[in-house]
Amino acid sequence: MCKKVTATILVLVMVLALIPAITASAAGASPWTGIWTQDGGAETWDICFWQDGDKVVGVHVGGNRQYAFEGTLNGNVLTGTAKLYSGSPSSGSFGAANQDFKLTISADGTSISGAASMYTGDVKLKKIVDYSDLAPNYNSGDNTSFTGVWHIRGVNRGGTLIVQTGDKATVFMGKITGEGTISGNVLTATITSQEGEGMVLKFTMSSDGMSFTSEFYMSDGRPSRANAKSGGRLSPITYVPAELNASDWAKPELEKAQSYELIPDSLKDADLSKNITRAEFAGVCVKLYENLSGKAAAAASNNPFTDTGSADVLKAYNTGLMVGVSADRFEPNTLLNREQAATALTRVLKKCYIDGWSFAADGSYTLNFTQPAKFADDDKISDWAKPSVYFMAANGIIAGTGSNMFSPRAVTTAEQAANYASATREQALVIAVRMIDKLKDKPLDYTET
Repeated sequence: MCKKVTATILVLVMVLALIPAITASAAGASPWTGIWTQDGGAETWDICFWQDGDKVVGVHVGGNRQYAFEGTLNGNVLTGTAKLYSGSPSSGSFGAANQDFKLTISADGTSISGAASMYTGDVKLKKIVDYSDLAPNYNSGDNTSFTGVWHIRGVNRGGTLIVQTGDKATVFMGKITGEGTISGNVLTATITSQEGEGMVLKFTMSSDGMSFTSEFYMSDGRPSRANAKSGGRLSPITYVPAELNASDWAKPELEKAQSYELIPDSLKDADLSKNITRAEFAGVCVKLYENLSGKAAAAASNNPFTDTGSADVLKAYNTGLMVGVSADRFEPNTLLNREQAATALTRVLKKCYIDGWSFAADGSYTLNFTQPAKFADDDKISDWAKPSVYFMAANGIIAGTGSNMFSPRAVTTAEQAANYASATREQALVIAVRMIDKLKDKPLDYTET
């Protein structure tokens, strides 16, 4: 189980001017990670490298050139290709004039030497900001992590390094430093220019976590000449799941649920071993629908329910994934049983992959599959639920509760009192994960009557 990472870093790189050195007594687990500057010679070298295992990416900006580095480590030697940035400040890209490089890092992780074909003479670098002890970049699952190596289009000098801890951030921009806060996908910081004038910078992350726009303002609100720049992420998003409050058997697939962005806000930080309510389940249905269909679910503009205003419920209702128990009641806090959960998630699949399917017309569509062996408590499964339950079983998505039992619903008064057969939050999420793994983008075999 992964431990919660407490600090994140965003590196947005243009050219890096002098930053006070941060030294380390020994190289950390990722010795390439940090900011480097030229250590003698005629060329102007300022670069940020980011290491993730044996892969290293970086951005070098010098003079009128901006290169993106990508290489593979073999011991302490990094070989790869640097791609030149070309095109307009707003829409250019890396890819022109590819150049080979071969660099070697010292045993203590404080210096780099070697050669790059775009430069004459040897390359000699020294580390001025060291983050070798920090974990590789990660994304929290909602694409709002600023961690990684970035480039800002159309800028040759300045350099930005942002060190994030929780919702706080320290900003390094060459000789400029400042403090800021992060709210969702927006970073706002106050900095002091080299001329001593206060400035406000604002970075807004894209929904996919791979690009950003930046805005710079003087203290009196005037836009700076560096305003309205954009940039992109060069380093890959390496996902590290947050701590899960769940049963051990479910955690591997729940970590997938995090990376697939299946966990709705209502269940984040919740005890996932507990029973799931109808409102919580609506959130899972919406997340599964958005993953399978590639479409965003919109909430109903007019809420027909008097007992809930949940956005997840209104999205599930508007998309046709769930309905109320009556025209004006949803019963958001009522628990679901296992056969209800299996049937509802099967309907999500139909919604995504059967043209013309609707909740009202669900009975007109029959899924075709090889019938698996019956569960020992088949007689307890409601007739309306059996097609979905056995479809899930036939595709290896559900396997029962042990001893070939499915435990579909509570039948006796004692079972009802004990919430027997209630679906849990982790069960619903695990089913959703398996549906993505086994059925996503695959045609459904069905008969319409």
